[in-house]
Order: sequence, then C-alpha cells, then structure tokens
Amino acid sequence: SRPRGTADELERRRRQAVRAVEGGASRATVAAVLGVHYKTVARWVRAADRPGGLDAKPPSGPTPRLTDDDLAGSAGYTELR
Repeated sequence: SRPRGTADELERRRRQAVRAVEGGASRATVAAVLGVHYKTVARWVRAADRPGGLDAKPPSGPTPRLTDDDLAGSAGYTELR
C-alpha cells in the first residue's frame, strides 16, 4: 500500500534519506528514524543515481469519472435524511 502523505512529501522524505546516507548515516539508522525497512533506504540511494529516480509519482489507480464540477453539483444528494 502507498505510504501516507502527498507525492511531494514522500519525494522530500526520499531525498532527505539519501542526503543523510550520503552524509555518513547508516541505512539502518535512517530507516529506523523514518519508519521504513533498511532495504527501502538502500533502494532510494540506488534510485538517486538515476535521473528522476526520486521524483514524486502520482497515485496509481483509475482516473476518476466525475469532475470537480460534478461532485460540487451532487453535494445535496449525499446528505442523509
């Protein structure tokens, strides 16, 4: 499952982890602080070597069929009576 946070927040966390490892912190220590597995930190460090490897990714899943206007217009229908 996807971790909590916006795509930008998750990207910022990955970049922070890579900077910490590059600064001399162990992968295990960084992982413990962030609450992830040390192999996840190792994967982020490898991904940092690729262009765009740590960039934010949009959430996966189907594209919503309703637009914001559709949802705004249906607000009255969702109320319980």
